[in-house]
Amino acid sequence: MDRTGGPSLRELDMDRWHDEGLCRTGPVDWWLSDEPADTIPGIEVCQGCPVQRLCLASALVFGDQWTIYGGTTPPQRRALTRRLRRGDTLGTVLADTLNDTNADTGEATLRSTPTDPEAA
Repeated sequence: MDRTGGPSLRELDMDRWHDEGLCRTGPVDWWLSDEPADTIPGIEVCQGCPVQRLCLASALVFGDQWTIYGGTTPPQRRALTRRLRRGDTLGTVLADTLNDTNADTGEATLRSTPTDPEAA
């Protein structure tokens, strides 16, 4: 873990964690559809995923602007990215977004995404 409380760049390498993702078990439309209603089941699956924290951190660090990552939508991640740009640490953003009951293993449950006045 780095000093920000977030995973290291090495840990964020998708080859290290993606095979453990529950997203590999459902229809691809649950995460990739342009229709928000289609992604609701995928977001729900993310809530119990053992790599949710790494997935979200990876999307934030590498700037993924498409699909569902870590149980968040692209607009939600844009708000989180703004927080990072304002100086919040990755660890703080992850902790505020996820209930980090077991941050060492990456297991987490999404909390309500913090509101960002700039998101509108």
